[in-house]
Amino acid sequence: MIGTGGQARYQLLALLKVRPIEHVTVWGRRRQAAEQYQRDMAAAGVPVCIAATAREAVEGAEVVITATSSTGPLIEAGWPARGAHVTAVGSDMPHKQELDPRILVAAGKYVPDSIEAAADSGELHHALKAGLLEAGSVYGELTAVASGRLAGRTADDELTVADLTGLGIQDAAVAALAARLAGEHGAGQDVPLGE
Repeated sequence: MIGTGGQARYQLLALLKVRPIEHVTVWGRRRQAAEQYQRDMAAAGVPVCIAATAREAVEGAEVVITATSSTGPLIEAGWPARGAHVTAVGSDMPHKQELDPRILVAAGKYVPDSIEAAADSGELHHALKAGLLEAGSVYGELTAVASGRLAGRTADDELTVADLTGLGIQDAAVAALAARLAGEHGAGQDVPLGE
């Protein structure tokens, strides 16, 4: 895990719901924040080690998640292991960046949540700007892989990258699910708007 904020916590907890994770290493720019992340995750039942550098956290990891507000690459090409999966969630504005654009080039499958959004503000934005990729060479969008229209990983040694800029439709879907579940469980309260 690269990052120590709220998103880094939620990303790890969500990952643990769908994948058996045996070892977690975190790196953050501030040691104090990494130590707090370690304590918070331990309280949630997830033991976490702290890495001295981002490179130390990434090298040898099977899954790498970046959840920062960085404005420059934190992960360099060549650091992710063969067969690793990288999920970048922090690059959600044109000036933000977490990955060396060459990582996208090296990926067997680079999959953004939206090609258009990633070209504007995701990791793809920086690869396009550097002339390393063209939008037409992107493997496909997350919905196509998640629905099975496009294959996910096809080789054990394939580097895969997900670039999540965040889409309003995702927020609306989560809100609709929360409202439905609240109604089914008699929880929550209706609040009139505009009165």
